[in-house]
Amino acid sequence: MTFSTYLFLFLFLPLSLLGYFALSRAKNPVWQRLFLLAASLVFIGYAGVLHLVWLLASGTLAYLFALWLGKAQTKAQRKTALVLGVVIQVGLLAYCKYYNFFAENLLPLFGKDFTAVNIFLPLGISFFTFQQLMLLVNVYQEKYRVGSPLTYALFLAFFPYRSSGPIVDWSVMSEQIEDPSRRRFDTARFTRGLYLLVVGLAKKLVLADTLAIFVNNGFAYEGALRAPAAWAVMLSYTFQLYFDFSGYSDMALGIAQMFGFDLPQNFDSPYKSESCTVFWRRWHMTLGRALTTCVYIPLGGNRRGLPRTCLNIFLVMAVSGLWHGASWTFVLWGVIYGAIQVFERISMPLLEKIPKTLRVIGTFLTVNLLWVLFRAPTLEGAAKIYGGLFRFSSLGLSQFSVLAEDGIIGLPTPLAVAFVLGMLAVSFVAVFCFENAYRKAQSLVLDKKTLCWLVFLFVLSFVHLSRLSTFIYVNF
Repeated sequence: MTFSTYLFLFLFLPLSLLGYFALSRAKNPVWQRLFLLAASLVFIGYAGVLHLVWLLASGTLAYLFALWLGKAQTKAQRKTALVLGVVIQVGLLAYCKYYNFFAENLLPLFGKDFTAVNIFLPLGISFFTFQQLMLLVNVYQEKYRVGSPLTYALFLAFFPYRSSGPIVDWSVMSEQIEDPSRRRFDTARFTRGLYLLVVGLAKKLVLADTLAIFVNNGFAYEGALRAPAAWAVMLSYTFQLYFDFSGYSDMALGIAQMFGFDLPQNFDSPYKSESCTVFWRRWHMTLGRALTTCVYIPLGGNRRGLPRTCLNIFLVMAVSGLWHGASWTFVLWGVIYGAIQVFERISMPLLEKIPKTLRVIGTFLTVNLLWVLFRAPTLEGAAKIYGGLFRFSSLGLSQFSVLAEDGIIGLPTPLAVAFVLGMLAVSFVAVFCFENAYRKAQSLVLDKKTLCWLVFLFVLSFVHLSRLSTFIYVNF
C-alpha cells in the first residue's frame, strides 16, 4: 500500500484517523497507541506478511541489545553489546541487499562460479536498519535509554515513515508518543498536515510521474540521443527524483502531523545550494544525520586534523553510495561525491570568492550530471546519456516524440517538444521560485486563496491517481 492510491487515501487513512482520535477519549492512552500500532502493522503487512515478520524480528533484536546496553555495568560489556548489535543489523542488511553484488565480484577471484540467489528484500530495510543503528549508538553513548516495549514497537512500525523514511531518532518519536497533549485532535496541526499531504501528492502524481515517462523512455532509447533530448532526459530525472522523494517526505510528514506527530524535515530546497557540501546538508537530511551518527563520528569526525577529516568525509559518501544500491554505478556515484566534498572542504576559502549565483548554477549542473550515474542501470547506460549531451550533429527534435510516448497517445514532434519543455519549465519554477513546502506549512494561514489552491492541487492529483505509481526510494 502506498500513499498515492485510492485504497490509502479514501479508506485506510480516514479509518485510521477516525479510530485513533475516537480512542483519545479513553482514560488509558495504551488503547490509542495499540490502535495506531495495529494500523501500522496492517499497512506494512499489506505488502506481504514476510515484510512484517522481518521488521518485527530485526526490531526485537535491536530492542534487546539496547536493553543490554542500558544495563551493562562495565565498558567491556557495553562495547560487546554494541559491536554484536551493530554486526547483526548490518549483517542482515548486507545479506538481503548486497550478497549477490559481493558474490558476483568476489567469487571469480577465487576461481568459483557465481549464481545469483533469489533473496527476499524487506520493505524499507535500509531505512529501519539505520534507525536501529542510531538507537544502539545513542544508547551506547548514554544519550538516552529505550522505554516501554509498546512505545518502541510504535516507534519501529509507525507507517508514515516506515517504507521510505524520514529516518527518525528514538528520542524524537518516543517523547511525542508519550506526550498526553498530542493524544487529542489539533486543528492547526491537522491543517498543516493536510496541506503537506496534498502538496506531496501533487509533486508525486502530477510532476514526478509525468517526468518519469520522459526519463524511462530516454534511458531505454536504443539509438544515439542528440543533445536536446539527452539534456531533457537528464533534467527530467533531476526533477523527477526530487519531486518523487520530497513529495513522499511531504506526505509522510503531513500524515504524521494529522495524527499529532512532528517528524523531522527531510528536504530544504536542495537545488538552491551553492556547493555539493551544502546540497547534502539539504537533501535527504535525516540520512545525513544517520550517517553522521553511525559512520562519521565513530570514524573520528573532524577531531583528528584536516587529513583525517577529509578521509572521513570521503568514506561517508562512499558508504552513502553503497547504501543506495548494490551496483558499481552507486559506488562510483558516492566516491565522486566524496572527492568533490573533500575538494570543497580544502578549497572553500577560494570558492567563496565566486559569486553565489555562479556557485548555485555550478552545483546544480554537477548534481544533474551525477544523477545520470545514479539512475543508469550500468556504466554503459550512463555513458550513453553523457555522450548524447554533447552530440550536436543535429537537433534530433523528433526524439522528443519518443520521450513523450506514454503508450496511449502519440504526439507529433512540435507538441511533444512543447510538452517536454513545458513540464521542465513548470518543474524549474516549482523548485526555484516557490517557497519550500515544509516552511510554508509552519506559517500556514488557511485563507480562501490557499484553500482554493489546495482544492485545485487535490483535484489535479486525483485525476492522475489511476496511473501505476511507485516511489523511487522504496527501492533503496
